[in-house]
Parts: sequence; structure tokens; C-alpha cells
Amino acid sequence: MNTELQQRIIKQVTRMFLCNGIKSVTMDMIASQLGISKRTLYENFKEKNELLLACLES
Repeated sequence: MNTELQQRIIKQVTRMFLCNGIKSVTMDMIASQLGISKRTLYENFKEKNELLLACLES
């Protein structure tokens, strides 16, 4: 079950992956772009691959 925050993260990260390429997007960049801490990001997605999978599934 995805929370509202997870949906927001997925939506933004999908855009970032499409614009910048998957390899160049870092967890630091994602947290900064969303205005959340890295800890909050990692509490929702334990690694970038998990986040990528969530983006592909949506």
C-alpha cells in the first residue's frame, strides 16, 4: 500500500529519471528536489533500485 508521500516521490522521480537518465539521478538529488530528508526517502524506499521498480510499476 503506497502512501501519499510515496506517490509524490514516485511521480517526481519518474520525471527526474526521464529527464536526466537513471544513472545520473542520486538519492541526494531526489531528496533535495522533493524537499525531504534523505532519511525520509530511505524510510519509504530502501534503495534506488526499489524506487526505480516502483516508478516502472506505476
